[in-house]
Amino acid sequence: MLGYSEANAIYFSAGKKTGFAKIKSGFDTHEQLELGEEQFDSLIEHGQFAGLPKFKYINIFQKLCKETKQCHCAEHKAYNAFKKKIKKLPNKTRFEDFKNYIPSLNEIKTQKPFSVFCGTSFIISSVISILIMCLPNLFRYKNTDFVFMTLWLGLSILVLFISSYLIQKNYLAQPNALQIFIAQKALKEVLHGNNN
Repeated sequence: MLGYSEANAIYFSAGKKTGFAKIKSGFDTHEQLELGEEQFDSLIEHGQFAGLPKFKYINIFQKLCKETKQCHCAEHKAYNAFKKKIKKLPNKTRFEDFKNYIPSLNEIKTQKPFSVFCGTSFIISSVISILIMCLPNLFRYKNTDFVFMTLWLGLSILVLFISSYLIQKNYLAQPNALQIFIAQKALKEVLHGNNN
């Protein structure tokens, strides 16, 4: 399953379909937070469509807005909560049965935001890790020593995880209740709407 988020919009893709949920235009932040959870449905639009969402490329020189960081965090929390619920299911579980394991809002809220499956941080930290792995070879330093290269590979993998964690720590922000609701709704949409 793939996840993608923008400011006030979250998408989950599985197979050939994508489920989405996003805040309708015209509602400002104060209006959203004044409403209770029972009214959140009136604030959002949701559904499914064939294919993947149209990804927007990140401009590294432009600061991400707070809503994008919050929705990205809500996406991670929803994915982690869902993964935790299906962890002990047998491998032969049909995709249609996953809709019975959608996490509650509270289960999503209490999950940690870090995800090893975050594509954005994985790409950036992989580039860093590959550069570190190549350093001994570039400087022709013990590049034939099996013990040294094994330890260096281990160090490179450790750097991969540490850099991924630090990237996510700096580029995720605690989501509000509405953004958690959007993440759950997007997850419901892809699981109920996908029969592949």
